[in-house]
Amino acid sequence: MENISFRRIGAVCAIVGALVTGVSNGMHPELAEPAGIVRNAATSSGWTLVHWGLITGMVLMQLGYLALATTLRISGSDNASDWGSLSVHMLTLGLALWLCVFAAEASLTPLAETTRAGSGGGALAVAGFVEATATAATFVYWLGVALLGGALFLSQRYPRWIGATGVALGASISLSVGLLKAFSGASAWTERYGFQTLATLFLLWTLALGLLLWREPFRFAQPRGGE
Repeated sequence: MENISFRRIGAVCAIVGALVTGVSNGMHPELAEPAGIVRNAATSSGWTLVHWGLITGMVLMQLGYLALATTLRISGSDNASDWGSLSVHMLTLGLALWLCVFAAEASLTPLAETTRAGSGGGALAVAGFVEATATAATFVYWLGVALLGGALFLSQRYPRWIGATGVALGASISLSVGLLKAFSGASAWTERYGFQTLATLFLLWTLALGLLLWREPFRFAQPRGGE
């Protein structure tokens, strides 16, 4: 039997996490190359707070996705359950990479000050790590989102549009931002216009997932084989 309280806690986590992540991302300085990251860390007010907001928001969203995957196990579709489990593993790996990125960025403020004073270049090394890890995190995390969208699409429990949207957004960010940046380097698309637009749509998608998770999902169930 489904634990409705667990599902609704997951829904709240997804909604609050998307809001916190969206606000924190909006406060984050424009993405930049390693030297630019160091400058941002040294000059931006609230740098550490922004990154702790991103950490908190993405962890909350992950809890929402875990609750969502749990509902897929009783959706009546083995394929949906299997894809849901795979997506959770991929999302967890991607989240771990993002947490490394955010924690490293949060630690940059004191290092950036010493670099500006000419007493060390440690901040540039950390910023280089941030840049490379963020590229990998973008590819892995949103590949997990695409897999979760596929699981929702296969499920008898949720409307197909929410699954198709997840597949489209996840694949678009993973391939056109993460993979493109890995092979072609940073560009206006990967750092600003493309990524930020797609990321905003992704957060709106997560809000919609949270709302569906809060409501009774079985109202969207469709009978199989004309039953």
